[in-house]
Amino acid sequence: MCYAFVPAAGGVGNTTLAIQSAFLLGRKTRNPGGTCLVDLNFESGALADYLDLQPLFDAEAIADDPSRLDKRLLEVMLARHATGLAVLAAPRAPAKASHVDGKLVTNALGVVSEAFEHMVLDLPAAWQKWSFDVLAGSDCIFVVTEFTVPAMRKAHELTEAISARFDDKRSIQVIVNKFRQQLFGGGLRKTDATGLFNDSLAGFVTEDHELISEAINRGEGSEHDKPFQSRHP
Repeated sequence: MCYAFVPAAGGVGNTTLAIQSAFLLGRKTRNPGGTCLVDLNFESGALADYLDLQPLFDAEAIADDPSRLDKRLLEVMLARHATGLAVLAAPRAPAKASHVDGKLVTNALGVVSEAFEHMVLDLPAAWQKWSFDVLAGSDCIFVVTEFTVPAMRKAHELTEAISARFDDKRSIQVIVNKFRQQLFGGGLRKTDATGLFNDSLAGFVTEDHELISEAINRGEGSEHDKPFQSRHP
């Protein structure tokens, strides 16, 4: 199974949710080593930093011939978290990121899919030429937004665009991250999100900046037991 996390904008917490989902898959299947977390943000990805790992994926080395990447070479380019979770991440290369070829990306994901039971993809906020190709090979697509009007509007537009591209029954859902319920006064409410996204809304993830910051600084997944809330008000 391939799970793709797509940020509606920068700073919505896409990487954090991708990491947490990978850890949850590992716990659920009781096989963390069967899941590979992939950072597709070649320009400014921080996934390896979040887990205190060295990014080992040398995309430049296989750029001329993406087919060189096989299971044996993949194993060399994988980083491993203490839990056993595999991480495929390249060193940040802002000046070279725009030259990453779609064939390289899709070929790498094909090799990963053969080696692992589950893949969790952390896509960049900036749309790439190969973004739709990656989503075409994904079983579940999660568009991640934060609980603000601009971000939710972008998430709605992005969800519509992805749905229009794929006419099958592919799962495309929205996760509202950094959710804070206001008890008094005006401002955004849960019903605003449910009304905007309707059936495509997966749910809400409550904001806990202190907990997440501690987990990132320790290179671990958050141990938050109930970060996810129902879509219903």
